[in-house]
Amino acid sequence: MMRTAADETEVYRLIPRLKTITVKGADVQPGDHLYQYKHQAGVRVGAMWCGRVPGGTAWDRYRVNFRQADFPWSYGSISPLVEYPVQRSGVYVEGWSPEDCDKRRKELFEELRQVELDGEDAELRPIFDPDRRTYSVQLWKAGELAATHGTTDNFRYSEEPLEAIDAFLSEQGITRAITDDEAFRVRAGLKYARGGMEWAAFTG
Repeated sequence: MMRTAADETEVYRLIPRLKTITVKGADVQPGDHLYQYKHQAGVRVGAMWCGRVPGGTAWDRYRVNFRQADFPWSYGSISPLVEYPVQRSGVYVEGWSPEDCDKRRKELFEELRQVELDGEDAELRPIFDPDRRTYSVQLWKAGELAATHGTTDNFRYSEEPLEAIDAFLSEQGITRAITDDEAFRVRAGLKYARGGMEWAAFTG
């Protein structure tokens, strides 16, 4: 798939994505998609626990039990010493700890509420109206609402406001086109404003 300039932005790189890794059974985590056997569909791991040795009181060091998250009445077990492929949602930025990534990602997600336009005393604020179920983008200048893109356009999809955003800005006296980075942040901000499955699908 062709990558765009927006794909290289800090926001894009910090969004958690699924990655396939191989870990020992002892390192499998709730939420992982576990591929226990070759050619078997993966199962999403729910609660995990260790049991006792059959007929004894000692802990079984060679078996870890888990509940399937999507089918809570189904159970399974793995060996803590055997390696398994899993798909895990996480952030993999070289040189950053998971804690640093999580902190910075949360900061950036909050910044999606207000996207500053470089070189302009203006910012774009992505909006989702839960009553009308429509998207819009507010233009703020010098701390005051100047205009709203989408008041009468009935944008039902988060990509639609961006199709004519440059024309809207030109009407408001901002003659330059928005950059790839700004466009990506606005699109992400619209999905963030809606939340739910829209945001989960974007960050999953």
